[in-house]
Amino acid sequence: MPRRTKAQKLSPVQEETTFTELDAAIDSVSGRKVTVRRDRATKEITVLEAVLENLAQLALKGGSHATKQMIDLFMQVEEKKYSLREEEIRGWTSYKNTRSAEVLAAREKGLPEPEILPHPDDVIIDRSSGVTIDGPVIREDIGTAQKAKQLITAVLLQEALEMRRNRVKGEPEQVPGTPLMFAIWLNRSALNKRMRFTDDEMIDMRMRLRGLSIRELEKRAFRMWKVSGMPVKRGAFIWSNDVAAGIMQFSANATVIIASKDQTDGQKNEALSLLVRRMFG
Repeated sequence: MPRRTKAQKLSPVQEETTFTELDAAIDSVSGRKVTVRRDRATKEITVLEAVLENLAQLALKGGSHATKQMIDLFMQVEEKKYSLREEEIRGWTSYKNTRSAEVLAAREKGLPEPEILPHPDDVIIDRSSGVTIDGPVIREDIGTAQKAKQLITAVLLQEALEMRRNRVKGEPEQVPGTPLMFAIWLNRSALNKRMRFTDDEMIDMRMRLRGLSIRELEKRAFRMWKVSGMPVKRGAFIWSNDVAAGIMQFSANATVIIASKDQTDGQKNEALSLLVRRMFG
């Protein structure tokens, strides 16, 4: 799975602003949802919104001292968050500029790109939300991405093989589009934007594979399934109607795992790997 994480823990600069446990607690409380009743209907709003409304009511009655104290605390925390975000953005902007120059210099000299983690193109800077990393941050992540690309290639090889077999036999394709749909899903879900196959690359790969013989496709597919970590028997048929239904279920289950907020990246990767093993054996 592509690793998309907040960049603050990886910040290339030492932060000067201190965000204390009290600040974190106040920030948590201010964003907590509470249910209020308005015009005979209920609505969820944040504690901060509720306090502001209470402040307005108390101000009208002339008794807003306690509420004002809470607002002051909230404002102090927001100022610290803003300061931290600006420090983070400055540090990562400098990082992107420096590392991008290194990559560009290597390209201009015709040399391989230096292995930089995180890659400067994967550093996403947003003035309102801060910095996130959309891509590998450790070497193991690069290995995972390479495995995903090998698996996508294996799927497209298998697709070409079975299309070639059906054409020789004069039979219609059993599951039109299923391998391609799975490859596209895997490309988008298992790889970050920079490392994905482009649409043109996918089209070019499929067109080239269609020109190969059955024997060559069997050899390449067998080898690619093996190196991707999902070995299958040489010459095996994979894309039956039952498998197509299984892939649809696989996609639904995988989507639930990816969207889960209760699992770490490692737990999600493990769960997805188990799904793939069940699919391909």
